[in-house]
Amino acid sequence: MERFGGIFHTNLSTGKLIWTALNTDEANLIDLIKFGQGNRFSLVQLENEISRLKLSESYRSFKIPIFFLLGRYDKHVPATLAEQYFETIEAPCKRLMWFENSAHNPPFEEPARFNRILIEKVLPVVNSVDCKSSQHSSCLMNDACSFRNEDYI
Repeated sequence: MERFGGIFHTNLSTGKLIWTALNTDEANLIDLIKFGQGNRFSLVQLENEISRLKLSESYRSFKIPIFFLLGRYDKHVPATLAEQYFETIEAPCKRLMWFENSAHNPPFEEPARFNRILIEKVLPVVNSVDCKSSQHSSCLMNDACSFRNEDYI
């Protein structure tokens, strides 16, 4: 999928992410190997269950705030399908935020913007007793919000 642009939209790759991680004090080669092994193990063990999972049939009503942070060019988990599912969700508060320069990895492709959205949009809702009390929210309850690049530069 990565070869065809569904994982990364920018000039990023799994190899570049690995190299970046190895150049920090927070991860080493053993960590990355174990992460890969754990990821592979989970995918294999959960494959049958995931293939039968019908989110839109089983998971439509939530009692907690729901946030979808979607990369516009995501082909790994197609953003258009995620958006369609989002529209069926019932929640006391829900927000859909698009990353116009990302595919499947907005935290890595648009890290500054991703972090700002978490701090300015998600955290105030998480810290409030109910979504309506969040003064940091610029959208109406149960509306999809599309924050474009010009909103968070």
